[in-house]
Amino acid sequence: MAKLYRHAFPNITSWPEVALAGFFDIAPEMQELSSLQNIVFSPLVEISKQASFENFMYTFFASEPSYPPFAGYTPAGPGIWALDQSKTNLMDMFYHDTTGNVYTYNTSYNSSFLQPPFQMSLLDASTIPTLAYNAHSNAVFGPQTDTILDCVKNSPDASYARENCTYLADVQPVYGELSILATSDSDLLSVLSFIHQPIVLDVDTADGVKGETVGFLGGAMRWDTLLEHTVPSYVSAIDVVITTSTTSFTYRMDHGEPKLIGLGDHHDTHYDNYARTIDLIEGMRLFTDTAYSLALYPRKQFFDKYNTDAPRDTSIGYVCIFVFCSVVFVFYDWAVRSESERKELVLDTKRRFVRFISHEMRTPMNTVHLGLKLFQIELEDLLNVVANTSPEKLAAVIKGAVAGWMMLVDDIMGNSESAVDVLNDLLNYDKIEMGTLRLEFSTVPIFNLVKKTTKAFMMQAKQKDVDLQLVGDYWITNDDGELELLSEYEGLSVVGDATRIAQVLRNLLSNALKFTPTHGTIVASAVHVPDGLPEATVVVPADQQGLLQDARCGSVKIFITDSGAGLSEEQLAHICTEGMQFNANQLQAGGGSGLGLYISKGLAEQHGGTLTASSEGLGKGATFTLELPVRRTNKCLPCPNSNLSSRSVAVSVTTTHGDEAVPVPLSETEPMPEPEPVRQMNVLVVDDATSNRKLLMRILSSKGYHCYGAEDGEQGVQAFINLQAENIVLDAVVMDFEMPVMNGPTATKKLRELGCTCFIAGVTGNVLPADVDYFKAHGANTVIAKPLNVDVFESYLATHQQSMLRSKGDLSLQIPGNTPGEANTMTSRGSPKVAPLSPGRGKIATTGGADSPGRGKATNTGGADSPGRGTPAAIVGPDNV
Repeated sequence: MAKLYRHAFPNITSWPEVALAGFFDIAPEMQELSSLQNIVFSPLVEISKQASFENFMYTFFASEPSYPPFAGYTPAGPGIWALDQSKTNLMDMFYHDTTGNVYTYNTSYNSSFLQPPFQMSLLDASTIPTLAYNAHSNAVFGPQTDTILDCVKNSPDASYARENCTYLADVQPVYGELSILATSDSDLLSVLSFIHQPIVLDVDTADGVKGETVGFLGGAMRWDTLLEHTVPSYVSAIDVVITTSTTSFTYRMDHGEPKLIGLGDHHDTHYDNYARTIDLIEGMRLFTDTAYSLALYPRKQFFDKYNTDAPRDTSIGYVCIFVFCSVVFVFYDWAVRSESERKELVLDTKRRFVRFISHEMRTPMNTVHLGLKLFQIELEDLLNVVANTSPEKLAAVIKGAVAGWMMLVDDIMGNSESAVDVLNDLLNYDKIEMGTLRLEFSTVPIFNLVKKTTKAFMMQAKQKDVDLQLVGDYWITNDDGELELLSEYEGLSVVGDATRIAQVLRNLLSNALKFTPTHGTIVASAVHVPDGLPEATVVVPADQQGLLQDARCGSVKIFITDSGAGLSEEQLAHICTEGMQFNANQLQAGGGSGLGLYISKGLAEQHGGTLTASSEGLGKGATFTLELPVRRTNKCLPCPNSNLSSRSVAVSVTTTHGDEAVPVPLSETEPMPEPEPVRQMNVLVVDDATSNRKLLMRILSSKGYHCYGAEDGEQGVQAFINLQAENIVLDAVVMDFEMPVMNGPTATKKLRELGCTCFIAGVTGNVLPADVDYFKAHGANTVIAKPLNVDVFESYLATHQQSMLRSKGDLSLQIPGNTPGEANTMTSRGSPKVAPLSPGRGKIATTGGADSPGRGKATNTGGADSPGRGTPAAIVGPDNV
């Protein structure tokens, strides 16, 4: 229990105003288990904090139904109270103790604090009157408190104090129902032994971390209850004598029921030779200044019933159970400590995982930051050059700058996507650890993926002055100085998840950069092994088994070799294990979690491959080898010794964005339809982030879409109503999830209720399955994870509209989800208004015929295009972007 208080309230500044939630659920069970009469929590209240604590105490009493009305009130009124024994009138004895002065015994802690009982497991007529009583003023309990405080004070540290300062007091006879008011002239009711455990917090001092006592947990052991729980009901005629350093008392067992005979040893001395004695303190981790022993003596009736020695031995055995009951409290503390250690291990795992996420996020974001900084510098330089360059040379200067910026933008985009991939790993960590992470399979051109991933690290390597090389006989340099893959390698592909494979490569390159010093070298290379990984298997979903029809063609080994810190034999033996970290202070400056290699190995194995490491020793660099099974997908270049026959292939592959698979039809046998006259598609963008909304509308407008904007879900619904009033056909809605006034799912549901049947794409950063399902349940056709990839949106839109057109059997325009005659076909409202024709994306064919192959195409049954229209209310038109 003390440990529960310590962990629930570790900050010393919150004491003494603390109350353990669930106390009345835990303490009674503990009381019953330990044969205690009561479990009492008493905080130490400094005099300066008394008024504040009393307000807190009475507020708690009033809010807790277990306490009766006027709990903690005495004839002296509310507040922490004590008894003035010099008074003769009982009612005059009570006074509000505001000083902590002790008059009944000598103490070195006089006027230092108050010790009121606050939370009790047993609230009855005998215990309720003791609430808020300053126990330190009592001549019995006060010295016990002082003894424990001295023990904690003299302990070398807090841990020692917690383990060695639990105090078992001498026995205390109980006279009368209210012990604090009773005297020895009253009837002896029972004999108690009090156990006090300090609640000790860690406090930083000049001598190191010490322990400070902030409260106590106390319990009263009733010996008759202990014996009743320990001795079987058939045992009779046994005298139980319990002896301490100062006194003794005797119980007589009658059919398992103990009867208190009185203080002193009252057993029949004729049977001293049959006595059985046990030391109750030996072996227990308790701090006490008294001895406890228990002696069992038979009576004549006992011998009358039993004529063998077996009952004697049995009685001793049962009495041993008493020892178990006495130490249950200590065992419970051990159990709580074990649970605490388990939680600390979980917290340590979380901390290591957070370090991993930080490492994996900062690597790509560093490239983004450097790239944007370079972009800014070159723009400033270009402005200066433009001012000093003749018009005839200006075009060449701008062309060269733009070409460089395009390459720079590619690097920035690639690394920003890498950061998003890491966030997806955070959400899928459990699946990664269990080996059940869902892979989005496609045919991955592995050599080009190695090239693209390596180029993304070129800027970081240059910044660190590290020579990062991409080498191999499978590359040739074209006229522009770019590396191109030899034709004989173009057909070698891996069936797997391109995003996950790239993640593995990024982790290996990032580690290589981290461990390679300035002026070092990193070499990325790959080699085709015709007979590699012959037994490799890849588990592909049933609907994608077509990806495995191409012939196996050995494996590809990808080597990442650096001239950095290297690895020892011991490190190599534990490489790629969870949480492995190599010489953090010297090699990583204290950073890194080692979880990246663990995840990378798991991803490699899910692709049927392996991830291994080798090194000649510390300081001699290291080589990480990723081997994956490959297939020959180019039918014009058969794999050696392959009998792959030429055949027509129709494959549907997917591209991966976040945790979503985007279908992209790539059928070789599907006929290409003739181009159709087209009109601009109308898209409503609903997003409360102004910058996000404007940027997306600008991008879509540049692709040929006509865009409208709304700041929240309510404005989005109104925008749809206004568009209907203008006879404007809405082709798609991009709907954000979290928005003020009305969120995305609610707005989507209202749009569907209003008859909106166009394509609705939800956009959210909440990509947990429950959030995605919630959005779709409210009417979204699909949900795309942030950051939004416009190409992914267009792929979804094109696939959705093509599937709807095929399901209709003709090319008359039906907005997705519509049936003839429904609203938004616009046949009942006249000709829909459309934007002027313009070439490019975002178009809809306006006449019948075959399906249009263009991206974002659909058909329209409306009349002639009408270029003129106004901007409806609550809509941001294109001119506002």
